[in-house]
Amino acid sequence: DYNNVFVGYRVIGNPNLKPEKANGNSYGIEYFWKHTVLINGTIYQNRFRDMILDYSVRPAVLSYRNIDYATFTGIEWQGKFYLLNNLTATLAYNHTSIKQSELRDELSNISPHAASLRINYGLFKNRLKLSLRDQFFSDRKVREFDRRIGEYLPLIKTKKAYNLLDMTATLYVNHLFVFRFGVTNLMDHVDTLYGPWIGKRIFTAVNINY
Repeated sequence: DYNNVFVGYRVIGNPNLKPEKANGNSYGIEYFWKHTVLINGTIYQNRFRDMILDYSVRPAVLSYRNIDYATFTGIEWQGKFYLLNNLTATLAYNHTSIKQSELRDELSNISPHAASLRINYGLFKNRLKLSLRDQFFSDRKVREFDRRIGEYLPLIKTKKAYNLLDMTATLYVNHLFVFRFGVTNLMDHVDTLYGPWIGKRIFTAVNINY
């Protein structure tokens, strides 16, 4: 049980929950062409029984329950291109389809289409590496959770497509010290209803290997 007095809701446990069970399989293929293009593709399916999801018991009170089943089926593709000795570009695409037994607990936090582009560039004999990654997420169906009444609204809306841009610089001083500096969500994209809820984030890190 959990009581969030600051936001105005609480969570109660469900002693009748069954364990969530999952099994899946995937098949992949990879091809490296003349040391310049690396391509791989994967088809997968994950099947859940008694999947655990949260739901609204009554206004401002949440709990958990099992749904009969949910099946995730998807395809992934990735291509890495070695353009120069110090320059690579990676393209990736993912498509996910979900089937489930109870649509009232719709799994709406996954975009059916997602893609990304990553560019890595090395300087000073690759002691300094610059990375730029742009992630694209397609439209998806969502249901808004109204905190005032503690329930999901019945109307299904469409969250528009968006992209997230990240930038990272990594400096390899020697075999002991590695310094990192970066910015995630560089364009400061924020959606207070459906996410992402955190905007631009600047970080630094030091790795010490010994």
